[in-house]
Amino acid sequence: DIPFPAKKYKGGEDAHGHTLNLLAVADGVGGWNDQGIDPALYSRKLVHNVLALSNQNPSLLDNPKELLVQSARANKEKGSSTLVIATLSPTALLRTSMIGDSGYIILRMTDNSISTVYRSVEQQHSFNYPFQVGHIGDDPMSALESEHQLEDNDLVILGSDGLFDNVFDDELINQLREVGYNNSERSIAESLASLAFKLSLDKKRSSPFAKQAVEHGLWFEGGKSDDITVVVGRVFQESQIELQE
Repeated sequence: DIPFPAKKYKGGEDAHGHTLNLLAVADGVGGWNDQGIDPALYSRKLVHNVLALSNQNPSLLDNPKELLVQSARANKEKGSSTLVIATLSPTALLRTSMIGDSGYIILRMTDNSISTVYRSVEQQHSFNYPFQVGHIGDDPMSALESEHQLEDNDLVILGSDGLFDNVFDDELINQLREVGYNNSERSIAESLASLAFKLSLDKKRSSPFAKQAVEHGLWFEGGKSDDITVVVGRVFQESQIELQE
């Protein structure tokens, strides 16, 4: 992950975690800084809870929405965060739950061509106002959930909005071609995060965030400087995900 430059001293306000069959990304809502609350404390505790609860009760891997709900309700830190969780079953069924604008994309290589199997849709109250769990926030039960039957060598890429607000899907796929679809998951994650960071600094670019702003009647030009977190998992025949961030 690459923190927003002004937040580099504390490692940013995103959080992420993984096991062999679970991925999670959270993005602490920066507005809490105005209240004297460090948003990183909430997002980090949220991901800590996801990992701890899934370890204590592995059956929660079959129900990531319930895992999200329990993780949010067990978080006593002040603040709020978006969250996306993805879990993989022994039969390569990917189950996901998300609240807000941290999301994911599933990619597949077929006949030397990379295609998008699925791309999550942001969950927002209004432009730049995502759903969020927190001590003041949305009901965790409002989280979305999905299932996807995956295949050997599929890639699952989770990211905070620092990735998806700055990189269009076709740019992400082009970068993946450049770094190599079969390169290491760590190399892919680092390459995508670096691309997002570079594009976030481009003040003249029509970024995904800028495009959405215009669609909502607002003027915005350039990339969006933000914390950037990317987690990449690959499906293997053993139906487990090897993870790097």
